[in-house]
Amino acid sequence: MKKLLSLAFVMLLAVGTAAAQTPHGILVSWATPTIPTGGAALAGLNLFRATWSSSTSACGSYSQLNTAPLPGNSYLDPASGLAVSTEYCYYATTQDVNGNLSAASNIATTTTPAAWPVNPNPPSLTLKNQ
Repeated sequence: MKKLLSLAFVMLLAVGTAAAQTPHGILVSWATPTIPTGGAALAGLNLFRATWSSSTSACGSYSQLNTAPLPGNSYLDPASGLAVSTEYCYYATTQDVNGNLSAASNIATTTTPAAWPVNPNPPSLTLKNQ
């Protein structure tokens, strides 16, 4: 019974500590906005993305990337939702806990690579109780 419990613990430990693959995409980061005097606490940031149109030399229609305000100071826009060799435009608004929105930030643009980096293959582990 003791060996069975030890094996179960090792298996749970192996499953519980499995690391995720490195995510790829566009990392958007920002400085934390200051709260105006008398203003409500910040809930987070709303992030919007559009594709750059070379034919009109302008950003297309924006879509909001988040459903709830983003906490922290960065967001990884995952590669799974992006096309390679494509220019994207981003802007953001801050939102306070009362739902009030700021004016739009500056527009930032970037072009995705021709191919996303590839994660290495995982190793193959062998376990042996001794």
